[in-house]
Amino acid sequence: MAGEYFVMAATLLSIKSQMLLPKHEDLQDSAEDVADPRQELVDQLIVHQCFQLATDQLRDLAQKRQAYYNRPAAEPPISTDQVLPKHLSLAGLERYYGQVLLRRQQQKELQRTREVKTESFTIDQEINRIEDFLAKQSGWVDFRKLFDSQKIVIEQLVTSFLALLELIKRRKIEAIQQFDLGPIKLRRADHGI
Repeated sequence: MAGEYFVMAATLLSIKSQMLLPKHEDLQDSAEDVADPRQELVDQLIVHQCFQLATDQLRDLAQKRQAYYNRPAAEPPISTDQVLPKHLSLAGLERYYGQVLLRRQQQKELQRTREVKTESFTIDQEINRIEDFLAKQSGWVDFRKLFDSQKIVIEQLVTSFLALLELIKRRKIEAIQQFDLGPIKLRRADHGI
């Protein structure tokens, strides 16, 4: 700062001294070729003024920008072990996702079917089938094991579910589902007798 001050003071003294010195007529012809000493100072002042204007504009832009909310930086991704509850696994989620896709495909098949058919399965038949199946099993059995996974018929699935509800209502079987969309486990109500 002090150096700039001395340079400016020296420039102003040089300009003032040139303005105060008398002009010789011999030298006036050559003086026309020499630039006005004040012009250099004027050029510096114009450059300084441009920088001042740019500074003011940038300050205004910074104040406008502060009015906006920035989203905080995202945290690095975490492993699935930290996200999933302990009773779930990534493989289990993949399996249930596949079941959802299968259900979606079955829903599309239902939408394409527009013909009303007579009942091929009755609730009484399914009640007997479920009771016979559970009589051969011990402990908890997955509801899906009642069906051949290659030959699932939607009507049978719905009828079996209704039969399952009826058997639960009659207290002939017990059913549990440990979490939403999880597998339904079945067992006979007289399993301990």
